[in-house]
Amino acid sequence: MYNEYRIKEVGKPTIYLADRGMKRHITDPDTYNRIFKNQDGILTFRSLYTIQNGRSIDQDMRLVRFEKGSELYFLDKDATGKPMKRWITSLSILNKYVFHTKWRVLQNS
Repeated sequence: MYNEYRIKEVGKPTIYLADRGMKRHITDPDTYNRIFKNQDGILTFRSLYTIQNGRSIDQDMRLVRFEKGSELYFLDKDATGKPMKRWITSLSILNKYVFHTKWRVLQNS
């Protein structure tokens, strides 16, 4: 499986993130551009039908850092739709996913 890669089908505009054995549809260009640095390195396949669909990546998901911390997180949703933080543990992970280097700073609550 191509976990951590962005993938798409030949001739189709839809881009997915391969994550935890599933393909996650990135719902729109604004969401894509807010999370990912560019479109370099997207893997293209003839078909993706054998990969199970996961939760879509939508406008609620983004990269954030809290005002009083140095950790960077991907604000995601679990299988039930409940918001969750996924810690980006290193620069190599940031680069591997081709995450954007701009993120939103949130106030600690």
